[in-house]
Amino acid sequence: MKGYTRVFALTVLLTLAITAVSFVPAACVPTTPTLVTIATVSSPGSITTNAATGLVMTCNTPYGSPLNCAMIDGTGTSSDFSALKGLTRRPVVLECPANYGTFNPYVKYVAGNDLIGSYGVPPSNRFVYQVARDGSSVVPFVRMNSQPLSAMCWNFTSGWSKLLYVADENGYAYTISPNGGLKSVAVGGLGDHTPDVVAESINIFPTDATLGPLSGAICLLYGRRSGTGSPGLIATLTLKGTKPIVNTFDTSGLGELSYLGIVPAGKNLYLAASGVNVVYGISASDMAPYAGKLLGLVKQSGTQGLYQIGWDGAKFTANLIVATPGAYLEGACFTKAGIGGIAAAP
Repeated sequence: MKGYTRVFALTVLLTLAITAVSFVPAACVPTTPTLVTIATVSSPGSITTNAATGLVMTCNTPYGSPLNCAMIDGTGTSSDFSALKGLTRRPVVLECPANYGTFNPYVKYVAGNDLIGSYGVPPSNRFVYQVARDGSSVVPFVRMNSQPLSAMCWNFTSGWSKLLYVADENGYAYTISPNGGLKSVAVGGLGDHTPDVVAESINIFPTDATLGPLSGAICLLYGRRSGTGSPGLIATLTLKGTKPIVNTFDTSGLGELSYLGIVPAGKNLYLAASGVNVVYGISASDMAPYAGKLLGLVKQSGTQGLYQIGWDGAKFTANLIVATPGAYLEGACFTKAGIGGIAAAP
């Protein structure tokens, strides 16, 4: 297990390009998907696929009592997952892909594990843990000695190192190597410049001009700590030569985003909804019209629900796909697996 090192190998040019998100009439949306309740879980949060059990998610937020995680099998039955407990606030969970090592011979994560990041207090609990897919073992992997961890993702695109990426509460992003080494990628801590925000999500997008400022970028989503100002921010990190460029876009008129990602073709969508203590499913066939499009989840401070996010050449646009009033959508994942009332995707 490696210690913490913050390395600023690059100089960050921070460009506060504040751009509001605008609405496009909902009639532009091709179809309204059907939300199916597949399971009841106490305060579900981060959610991921799990090859052994179906789905795994954090639960019982913000105190992690009696346990921090739950799993849902193919029948939609929820049960305890691992012995982790007492991790406060909002831990995050992410499955380690079985084929991840094929991208780089030096990337040899243990493919039989899920990774659970602690958002816990005190700092002694701020670890990324490796957890066996069946929940039978929990091993501390790397200590997060800075702000509490708040988001994790894998990089499947070119342009950035193919490693595990994590973000802390203040918006600093890091890579974690297979041996547990922690290194800053110089996102620069938007929270240092805008102290009222907290990082909610991190994702890395492929190079695609239709994605606008998301093309080839590391993207962080921020929510507000208080009710003042715009409800949230989208921050992007791209490279201009060797120099990282940070731009931000506020989400006034839309709300606080908890997730932003590209819809894959042929996969079911599963959503964690903490406000109603359920996990929703949407079939692959219902999501088919949105394949290749950007999906955003509005958690609060606006009309809660799923949105198709676009870029019109000057600003982000947002089409409401389906509203989820009171749901407080915390996370999303895609898989072919059928869970509960959602059939397996062909």
